[in-house]
Amino acid sequence: MQVPAGYLPIIAKSIAKQIQSEESSDSEVVFALADSLSEIYYSVYSRLVDHGRTLLCNFSVGDVSTVVQLCMESMVSCLGRRDTFTRVISGAEGALTGDDEREEYEGLLRGEEALLTPLVDSVGYSLKFLKGDFVSIFESEVAPVLGPYLRSGNDMRARLSAVCLFDDCVEHCGAAAAERFAPMLVGGVMAGLDDATNGGDDELKRASIYGVAQMARYSPPAVLDPHVQIVLGHLLSITRVQKVESENLMLYENAISALASLLLIGAAPFKSTGFIKRDTALNMILTNLPLREDEDEAKICHAGLCELVENASIDVESQCSELVRIIGETMAYVSDGEDLALPGTCTAFAAILFRMQQKVRPDLMQQSYASISPDAQEAIQSLMNEHAHQFANIVTP
Repeated sequence: MQVPAGYLPIIAKSIAKQIQSEESSDSEVVFALADSLSEIYYSVYSRLVDHGRTLLCNFSVGDVSTVVQLCMESMVSCLGRRDTFTRVISGAEGALTGDDEREEYEGLLRGEEALLTPLVDSVGYSLKFLKGDFVSIFESEVAPVLGPYLRSGNDMRARLSAVCLFDDCVEHCGAAAAERFAPMLVGGVMAGLDDATNGGDDELKRASIYGVAQMARYSPPAVLDPHVQIVLGHLLSITRVQKVESENLMLYENAISALASLLLIGAAPFKSTGFIKRDTALNMILTNLPLREDEDEAKICHAGLCELVENASIDVESQCSELVRIIGETMAYVSDGEDLALPGTCTAFAAILFRMQQKVRPDLMQQSYASISPDAQEAIQSLMNEHAHQFANIVTP
């Protein structure tokens, strides 16, 4: 779905007004409208890198604020209906007459859950469009509605919505926003990580882990400092099994990314605190790379790996086999169309291999190369050939 430049504010405001004006009883129509708004926003957002900000032509802060206000009003109504249906199902509003009535109310509850998702997504894309300019909208429209759901209430879908949008705010809206809203988010994250308080909801736990990674990267270290030991305990409990044995790869890989962001890559606010031995943390991260489930997190971690090699935090000889495997597998996936590494990271991969050829024993390089899959070997050869003009002495292992 593509929107001609300049038409986005007209379409978005029209759909948001229609969502708000529809009768809630006509749930299929309301959901279709909300889903269409989310899809339009996704189409625009996914093409921004290639087409630039012209896709947001004439979509002013005021326009975004209007759409978000309408979406949040619809969200408040949705959450209110969910609360009513939940109370009926639980018996708090009187006894149900039988299984048929219970099934009817459970269906209504699922319908409201389906509606909540595109409403939250549309607000999230609006945030990503405006970034720092969204802060005032977040403060006036989003935080007052969803802030109270961060750490309390039995509606796990409402709590998930709150954590997701606060995650986005910390990640995308700049340092001032991270400093302002991360102290609110951390309470929701701690509750979402704990199986005793997250209702066994894996999506809420995953969003909470994602929030840990964003706070590690963008918020002041003091926000996580009082909680870091408990956070690490939760993350380590997820990653104590081997990756191939995990029942939820997205959850597992987000935990690895959060551990890397806390302890190793980028600013890594707790890299020197001794909560986990550095070698232990490094081996854990290397063993579980490459990441594939969340492409954005994968790109961050793969770029972080290159930085660790470049600043000599990783010994290329002792970690030769892991580095060759990670680079080969990542580039094989990239060759198959998976967006797991930025162009600069791919170039850095080639530079790392060149450095390894100069510093690592040839027999160890050959052994490491021979141990990876044919697809990974082919990807390394292609990478080296592509960058041979930059590194004239490169030869394939």
